[in-house]
Amino acid sequence: MTLIAHRLALRAGSSGPPLWRHSLRFVPGPLAVAAVLCGISLTVVPAARASEPTTAPSPAAIDQSQPPTETRDPSTVTADQGATISSLDADAAVRLALDAAPLLQSLSLEAQAARAEERSGGRWQNPELAVEWEEFGISRPLWRQSDLTVSIEQQIPLGSEGSASRRLAGLRAQRLDSRTQLAAVELATRAREAHLAALAEQARVELLSESLSMAQQVLDSVRAAIAVGQSAPADERLALAEYRSEEVALGRARARLEGLKAVLASLWGGLASDVGPLAGSLEPSPVDSMDTGSPGGQGSPLALAPAARLQQEKQAELELERQRTLPALTVMGGVRGMDGFADQAIVAGLSIPLPAWNRNQSEIEAASLQVRRARAALRAREREWTQAVTQERAVAYQAWQEYQGIRDGVLPELDAGLASVLTAFQAGDARSLDVLDAQRRVLAARLQLVDLAEAAIAASIRLDGLLKGADGANNPVDSRKLEVDTEDQP
Repeated sequence: MTLIAHRLALRAGSSGPPLWRHSLRFVPGPLAVAAVLCGISLTVVPAARASEPTTAPSPAAIDQSQPPTETRDPSTVTADQGATISSLDADAAVRLALDAAPLLQSLSLEAQAARAEERSGGRWQNPELAVEWEEFGISRPLWRQSDLTVSIEQQIPLGSEGSASRRLAGLRAQRLDSRTQLAAVELATRAREAHLAALAEQARVELLSESLSMAQQVLDSVRAAIAVGQSAPADERLALAEYRSEEVALGRARARLEGLKAVLASLWGGLASDVGPLAGSLEPSPVDSMDTGSPGGQGSPLALAPAARLQQEKQAELELERQRTLPALTVMGGVRGMDGFADQAIVAGLSIPLPAWNRNQSEIEAASLQVRRARAALRAREREWTQAVTQERAVAYQAWQEYQGIRDGVLPELDAGLASVLTAFQAGDARSLDVLDAQRRVLAARLQLVDLAEAAIAASIRLDGLLKGADGANNPVDSRKLEVDTEDQP
């Protein structure tokens, strides 16, 4: 990286000591944007002045001093610790958000409940113990003519209703697992987007702070030139108006930064004061083409897993209703004591319901319609996913093209123009307002670069969330198989 240092000495006339000096670090060419995002783009360092202090506030007076706060490493801090997190990067923000997410805990517990139902479902019903006592002679002692029957009844399913119910519970648990994974991906995407928004605003604050410092120095030079009669009084009003405008823009950016930090900290139940300076890069990854292949040709992404599991679950419900058309056989066996238990007899019997009026046809039809509805919902979700992927790719490609054009074509020319104006200003061939105008153009281009970088990186973050699992690795739709016992057991 090449740095060109300009040492300028602005004087009120042809003689006399310099009123102020500053060093301008200028990075020409494509490296200008990287230098801006690293915080080394433009730095104005005022030296001691020989004249009286001006009425305009200095940049140091504008910066709000903060009391010292405890800082923690973002890799070790947890959401329940109230210390300020310094150098918070996107990965640490995601970890904090996931650790304190009650929704993920709720979905996980619901999936565990479905697995418990899978383990206990499909077993035979408990046997029934029946005791029956009959008395035929009231005038005689009760035990002379009494009959006592003790029997046990057991219902035995003839179909595979038990295995079908266990399969249904297993599919429900897997659908809840996929919902938990998808919710974690969506939460991580929101955390990364919130961190990116705050990081970009932090870069804008740094740029506006540097611009305000330059406006302060130009205002000082204008006042010095007016004092010796080399500038019109109207120039001071224009320079002061520009300074006030930069001051308002900086205050607005700082307020937005605090609001974005509050949004970021709310993901783990924190406050804006818990978030210190943010760490990360605002350099977007190159996007060579808007179309990188058909989304449908890839593996099933995690975003489609809940809808695919729901279709399988509805198919299992249909199979369960079909198995319920087979009646259950009831077997009864016992012992009967007759004539005061003088004689004994063995009692046995079978019973089975006749499917005369209800053959479960309405439930089967309803379950079949639910399967068709789930299949249509999956197709609709696939189209929505494909549309979202295509849109995010287009946004990332467009933002990258604009970013690259301004970084490599526009900003170098503006930087060269600013250097030329500074040289002319030093030689007395340019006015101070010309320097301010050139600096304003450079600042506008660099702020636009921050906006484009934020748009490109945000689209990439959303695209990564949509494509999670689309490579087929650890894919809950393709790789997770159903391992459910298909035999009924007592």
